[in-house]
Amino acid sequence: MKTAETSLQAYINNKKQLETLKEKVIFSLKRYCRIKDKKPTYNELKQYMMDTMPGISYRASIQPRLTHDLVEEGKVERAGKRKCRVSGEEISTWKPAQGCH
Repeated sequence: MKTAETSLQAYINNKKQLETLKEKVIFSLKRYCRIKDKKPTYNELKQYMMDTMPGISYRASIQPRLTHDLVEEGKVERAGKRKCRVSGEEISTWKPAQGCH
């Protein structure tokens, strides 16, 4: 199975637990870290979510959930900076508070 198919199946299996956008963001962040073995930038995570989750579009308000709400709840942390593969800019990466694995 391809990564996108595996991610879609995981989403389907956990759909009832992923009612809110915050839950979808943290689920995707954890999954991204496991599958890709790296910490994503906001843009990379958003692209991953658009590729693997039905209903997530370019206009989804993922950034405030990732960079504010989930940080305040202690579920997400900054993980340094690097060049983003989507934007080409040096920006923050993110990880679940309990680590990526």
